[in-house]
Amino acid sequence: MKVYERHYYIGIDGGATKTLVCLGDKSGDIIEIIKLGATNYHSVGIKKTKSTLKEALDSITKDHKVSLSEIKGICFGGAGIDSQDGVDIITNIFRELGYMNELKVYNDGVIALVGANDGYNGGVVIGGTGSVALGVDEEGTLHKVGGWGHLLDDKGSGYAIGLDALSRIMKSHDGRGSQTLLWEKIKAYLKIETPEQITDFVYDPLTKKNDIASIAPIVIDLYQEDDVATEIIEEALSNLEVLVSALARKIKKDCFSLGIYGSIIVRNDKLKERLTEKIHENYPDINVHLPYKKAYLGALEIATGKVKID
Repeated sequence: MKVYERHYYIGIDGGATKTLVCLGDKSGDIIEIIKLGATNYHSVGIKKTKSTLKEALDSITKDHKVSLSEIKGICFGGAGIDSQDGVDIITNIFRELGYMNELKVYNDGVIALVGANDGYNGGVVIGGTGSVALGVDEEGTLHKVGGWGHLLDDKGSGYAIGLDALSRIMKSHDGRGSQTLLWEKIKAYLKIETPEQITDFVYDPLTKKNDIASIAPIVIDLYQEDDVATEIIEEALSNLEVLVSALARKIKKDCFSLGIYGSIIVRNDKLKERLTEKIHENYPDINVHLPYKKAYLGALEIATGKVKID
């Protein structure tokens, strides 16, 4: 009796806050989605990234009785994968964990683009913990704008919004800025009593980028209710529009499909509409839309070979 080997594929959206692992079969049908911790080695370290990916592979092999050899393709789209060094680090992790089959490693913006437009085409702008825009030109070449990390860039991101809010509170405390409702809201959120304690929070070695980005929803909730919060959000949206305009020039297109990702944009309809307005001021023919598919599904389609990039 002939025994047929099973074929499985995995798409991974490895973010700075969480990681989504999608197990599928060779038809691309989803078997399971696993939610784990961050796998951005820049923020959590290589050791922690490896531990989380091991947890993912162990869960799949044990729960579904799948051997690593039966996993025929993995696509990892990771935050902070911006160079060959990053690709090599992730590749080495998987090889050390015993996975030796097809492996494709990209910046998480690539799998977001594929998911957003249901294929390797158009563009995507992401306003989450960080910010970045990516797009494909007529020759199929991928172009990237922004996404250089919170110390160099990430304008329009959750981190930038959170940090700006804290900065504006300190300026208000000094008499250098306007009074704002942000103080009472953030005071309760951080469980502090005085503005001076904000410095303790920001400069604490244990405070991570995600911790500051987690303040952004407070600012978003006060959009159009508080002048300072509104100014912060308007500036963030303008920075995202700048990413899109730069991308349009890079890919030499003024009419393309643009998916928008990230909690900063999509958590509030007003923000989505306002960003669209800003984009259409310079590029009225760009089709701005919510993603057609999740980023991890974009990764799964790359892993199965349904979507080809290289």
